[in-house]
Amino acid sequence: MQGSINYSSATILILGSGTKLTIKKGSKSIPLSGGTLSSSGTEQTLYLPLGQRLNLNIFGSGADIGIEKEVMQFITVTSNASGTNVFEL
Repeated sequence: MQGSINYSSATILILGSGTKLTIKKGSKSIPLSGGTLSSSGTEQTLYLPLGQRLNLNIFGSGADIGIEKEVMQFITVTSNASGTNVFEL
């Protein structure tokens, strides 16, 4: 019998303006560790295992965040910036 995996929550800081971030369902064997996106105009795709919590803290203006429906319930978005656009893929 397999038990469920207990992941540590991860935190991503978005500091750069004009960041384009896509978050998709990832492999259960590779948890997301967190990090910082600080360059302006960055385009990045992150893969989040189902069940892992992600705190997304946005400080850079004009961020576009696309989130795959399957992982949306595990993500908390906090935006202290103008022009943040969070949408379902």
